[in-house]
Amino acid sequence: MRSAALCVGAAINAGIQTVCAGASELDVAASVSRARTQAGSHFTRNPTYITSGINSALGHASWTGRTIAEDEIVYFELGANVRHYDSALIRTAVAGRASTQMKKHHAASCAALDAALETLMPDVPAREVHLAAQSTLDRLGCGHFFDHRIGYGIGIEFLTWIERGGMSLDSVSIQNIEPNMTFHLIPFIKVPGQYSIGVSETVRVTETGYEILETGCPRQLYEC
Repeated sequence: MRSAALCVGAAINAGIQTVCAGASELDVAASVSRARTQAGSHFTRNPTYITSGINSALGHASWTGRTIAEDEIVYFELGANVRHYDSALIRTAVAGRASTQMKKHHAASCAALDAALETLMPDVPAREVHLAAQSTLDRLGCGHFFDHRIGYGIGIEFLTWIERGGMSLDSVSIQNIEPNMTFHLIPFIKVPGQYSIGVSETVRVTETGYEILETGCPRQLYEC
């Protein structure tokens, strides 16, 4: 999973370097695909989402031939796989300058991720991790843009994306966190008719807290 995390970071870094006004989503996706494979990723079991502008407001959608406009968001959510072990990552870029609203929403996503991480430790009920992120977004005025769980179990994958059979970090989970569980924490937000924005990390639960799997792709809002 640590190797896969480095692969997905390399892929998103390459995609960010391709982002500019006038490029297409296809251009960015091609850069991501090439870099991910060159970094050592095998066949990926979870979907790759690369979208721009209003297309990104769907959250989970495929890239198209759409041309990226000045000051539009490009949303990345994808994984990499090494020897059947997955890691995933969300990052957001802007083809130009980020608006004040974009910066606010991105900061809220980062704060929600921090809240989830601070709660993630052995013996904590899984729902508490979700509620920590949700309450942070509510406090920052962005809770109504967050309509999904904070995370899910990630790790070994085969021919299909099978995480639904494992741990779900949502408001009704009755399971407890245990050491060496691995999760993808996903506090991105969707602004209807505008964009999706946010960050994520793949993490391992330790005896006393958590380990973020290193990606080499810093947690920031990229202006390209």
